[in-house]
Amino acid sequence: MLTTLTATEIDALLLSQMLGHLGCNANGEQYVLPLFYIYYEDALYGHTYEGKKSEILKQNKQVCFQVEELVKNGWKSAMVWGMYDQIQGKEATQAINVMLERLNALPEDKKQHFFPFYQTDGSFAFRKDGKMPVIWKITIEKKSGKAEKGR
Repeated sequence: MLTTLTATEIDALLLSQMLGHLGCNANGEQYVLPLFYIYYEDALYGHTYEGKKSEILKQNKQVCFQVEELVKNGWKSAMVWGMYDQIQGKEATQAINVMLERLNALPEDKKQHFFPFYQTDGSFAFRKDGKMPVIWKITIEKKSGKAEKGR
């Protein structure tokens, strides 16, 4: 049975997950990719490196972001729409600290998977090609969610 998630259920789903799918488009080209994220103070935060998505996002900052969870006999899914921005300074530092707080409960190998540029001494690492990480924020404008239970 398909149901609509309440605002509280959507927030709980966004808080409970760390991997979602970013959807963006520009010049008639759509692009969807999985990204690590955190939900904090009614916004999504995460990290990436410059590349195809960054080029698309420079042209069109309107995005959607989808998160799902498989549950017994069904699933839950939340979709948010909003504006993407690269952040720096205090806001980026705060986002990184919250990301690290969420990751602290994970085993060390998982931390490197979700946050590959973070070093155990607290510094950031360049990628082998010299690119530095980008910290991003999606300011949420709208949320929606569905769930299916019992088949």
